[in-house]
Amino acid sequence: MEPVIISRKKYMGYYQLIIAVITLSFICWIALGKTVDDGGMLMIKGSGRITALIIPGILFIISCYYAIAYFFQYRKPGLVIDSTGITDQSNYNALGLIPWSDIKGIEKRTLLRRDFLLIRLSDPEKYISRVKNPFRRKSLIASNRLLSTPLAISVRELNCSFSSLENSVKQAYEVYRVD
Repeated sequence: MEPVIISRKKYMGYYQLIIAVITLSFICWIALGKTVDDGGMLMIKGSGRITALIIPGILFIISCYYAIAYFFQYRKPGLVIDSTGITDQSNYNALGLIPWSDIKGIEKRTLLRRDFLLIRLSDPEKYISRVKNPFRRKSLIASNRLLSTPLAISVRELNCSFSSLENSVKQAYEVYRVD
């Protein structure tokens, strides 16, 4: 069986850039106003103006971080299905390479009107523990509690339909499955 490589959608990182631009313009609007006549949020005087800059500033930094991180990750394929296993780089909670020997089942589940392909793992804790980022780890733990697996693949960021994703993964699982 030929390896299946599914790319990411190109436009996904632009949402973060739009948020970053909006918050940057909001920061400039607050910071550059000098008089009460400037109107709106610019009526904030003195130290209150600095406080009003903190929240949009934090939002700007977070938006830029995620936009830059997405564009660096965009170069990688979103999902690779080959003889070694499934290499998942499809979203924030991506787990990387999952060998076929660690996969014990595949099923479809619909949550909040979105289809997910759940990859059942023989030892989910092994994959959760290798994630260093505490926010990602908490998210994987929540996914494991809710769905009984940390690996839930959606086509939201992938450049394919759900049926083609499901067929590709199930066919590869039948061919490469280790019992």
